[in-house]
Amino acid sequence: MRIALALCLTLFLAGCAVRPTAAPTPQQGVSIRGNVHGGQQPIVGSHIYLFAANTTGYGQPSVSLLSATSTGLSDSKGAYVLSDSNGGFTITGDYTCTTGTQVYLYALGGNPGAGDNSAAGLLAILGQCPASGTFASTVPFVSVNEVSTIAAAYSMAGFATDATHVSSSATAAAKTGVANAFAAAASLVNLSTGAALTTTPNGNGSIDVTMINTVANILATCINSTGTSSAACSTLFSNTRSNGSTGSEPTDTATAAINIAHNPGSNAASLFALVPATAAPFAPSSTSPLPYFALSIQYGGANGAGNLAIDEVGNVWIENLFGNVTELSNSGRVLSGPNGYPVHATGMIAIDQIGNTWIAGGNNLYEVSGSGTVSTHPLSSNTTCTGIAVDASGSIWCNVYDSTSGTSSLLKFSLSGTELSSIILTPGQRSGFAIDASGNAWTGDSGQTYATSISTGQNANIVGDVSAGAFVVDAAGSVWGSEKSVFVTRFTYDAVMQSYTTSSFTNACFNLAPGLGPLAIDGSGNVWVSTSYSVCKLANDGTLIQPSNGYAFIHRYAGGLAVDSSGNVWIADLQTSYLTKLIGAATPVITPLSVALKNNAIASRP
Repeated sequence: MRIALALCLTLFLAGCAVRPTAAPTPQQGVSIRGNVHGGQQPIVGSHIYLFAANTTGYGQPSVSLLSATSTGLSDSKGAYVLSDSNGGFTITGDYTCTTGTQVYLYALGGNPGAGDNSAAGLLAILGQCPASGTFASTVPFVSVNEVSTIAAAYSMAGFATDATHVSSSATAAAKTGVANAFAAAASLVNLSTGAALTTTPNGNGSIDVTMINTVANILATCINSTGTSSAACSTLFSNTRSNGSTGSEPTDTATAAINIAHNPGSNAASLFALVPATAAPFAPSSTSPLPYFALSIQYGGANGAGNLAIDEVGNVWIENLFGNVTELSNSGRVLSGPNGYPVHATGMIAIDQIGNTWIAGGNNLYEVSGSGTVSTHPLSSNTTCTGIAVDASGSIWCNVYDSTSGTSSLLKFSLSGTELSSIILTPGQRSGFAIDASGNAWTGDSGQTYATSISTGQNANIVGDVSAGAFVVDAAGSVWGSEKSVFVTRFTYDAVMQSYTTSSFTNACFNLAPGLGPLAIDGSGNVWVSTSYSVCKLANDGTLIQPSNGYAFIHRYAGGLAVDSSGNVWIADLQTSYLTKLIGAATPVITPLSVALKNNAIASRP
């Protein structure tokens, strides 16, 4: 029941009933009213398109919802309506949308005051098509401007190639990711006024308003210019290529905003130079150069935020240092009550393939069912479960240390919490725990990394000379481990030789910290590494992706790090107890990890 309810909660602007429903059908829509502005100036004659995210595959064009017969106006992008002399527009019975599809507005061109500007592109997310098929009651008025564009661009960045190509696969996981992504925009901007919010609507999140306005002011410089050939637009487009400093240049400001969201650490100095020194249209805006343009929300509700796990609907599970476990919706709303779930968490969190959450808790193994019921599965009194993971078959594994014998072992449990078997490891207390697609469990201790076959019960094999404190698995089956000596190691399996080779990587971002913490991998195979002060992003070959000093969202140490199915990066800060959501910075990935492992889709897009 909790899963179904959580799905309802994550969907934007829609009611939900927990019962089977008939297949959705297109509904005739009425009355979307709004205006389009560049900075504070109305844009006259802008083409206003109404699009839905495409679910027939990544990279596909967005679906045009307006009827050319009704509007009498269309081009290669689809039908549109025009903004009037005040920048106003009305979409009446000109569109049809299917319940559950995710809808947005795209405004292109028009005259912001200095003449027609074909580079003026703006976005606003409307969200999920309501059951009524009309946005009249849910979105009575829409202000389309640079702030709404930033909210939209970052929120849907994980699924957007450019302003007219927003799409995903047709899987349920992808649709959940898209729904959560579109819902995120409502946490960033007041759609009626076009102003950035300071706190999320549920009151639990603090928004980086200065960042939103700063990037909005960068766009406004181009929009309120003479057009594509202006110095402002030329500078913007040359510094917002599809891959940051390389790739194709955008042709409008909406796509430029999407590219900034994809590459927030690229060309920051050149882009910041576009912010007007005086009379910037959006305030507050940064007056000092920024090292990157990453957009974040900080959520409360945790209590010494530690290890993280993301479930199938995008909810975030947090192991608190003071014992309990907190569950947040993808929009940051606390779902586990003011005191969290009553467990004594001391280690990792894992989510199984049917939606139960498993928590390492000293000499107990805790389970939170789909209905929110907590069950306790005791271990021997002298043992401590520090690591927990789910294998491809759905069995639960604990990395257990016996303080009496001084040895570690792996305990296997059924979904009912019954202990099934154990594998005795070499002496010593292990740190880090993960299970790969080949059925090996990974742990590290005393300057060594071990791979243990859980399918054959084979004892631990030393495969590296680093005592990695955290492990993640990539799509190729390689295992990445973080090391307190400030480097990460990739263990690559050779199926022919049936052995592992190692490659270690370090960079300037790592060197700023005394040690590395949790890891995460996104749907493009990029490796996210937490340090004592920041989060660093690596390509799958180990090279650092901008910014050079990482994203500084940590005050002392990241207790947990995870990527969700919308492309958000979640960072738990041990010192402040805050949970930071880095919006749209990563490629969406299948969650939870156990489902990806079962489907042989680790580090893949949903």
